[in-house]
Amino acid sequence: MILGLKTPIKVFVREKFISDRDGLIEGLIIAITCEQSRQPTFTVLLADGAKYDPIPVHAICREKSASEMMLHDLAWWDCLSDEFNIEVIPTLMGMCCEFKNRSGRLLKGNYVLSIKFKGGWADLPSEHKVFDLISLHNGNYAWTINNKTRYLDESFVSQECKGYNRNQIIWRVE
Repeated sequence: MILGLKTPIKVFVREKFISDRDGLIEGLIIAITCEQSRQPTFTVLLADGAKYDPIPVHAICREKSASEMMLHDLAWWDCLSDEFNIEVIPTLMGMCCEFKNRSGRLLKGNYVLSIKFKGGWADLPSEHKVFDLISLHNGNYAWTINNKTRYLDESFVSQECKGYNRNQIIWRVE
């Protein structure tokens, strides 16, 4: 399934992912695609007028100087379902956050948007994950998940994160 963004996101695309050239081309992320058991990908309107997809998260950056990172260090899981919503959580918009990637490296960035899955694995409480797109301070982007990310609002967050159990319950009243 593909969903368009209300507000495009300015990026650079690493041309080696879309052509035989090196370098970067400017673009706008205009949509996100999710297919179960694959990485979320972007549809990007390129500066030369081409609309290109699928583009994975490690193929884009927001700064020309950003060093390329491996996909497994920029994402924890593949999509849980083909069905999803794109949500921007106003309280988190632009908030600084941090997460440890698969290599154990602590990365910091700012919240951009969230993907919430419906159906498939997403319906199992123990597998529920919301993907957050983070604009990393190193100039790249990453997909983090709710239980791997710590938000750093200086006016509210004042403690070390203790860690929490994964939900195992489907909450109902009828």
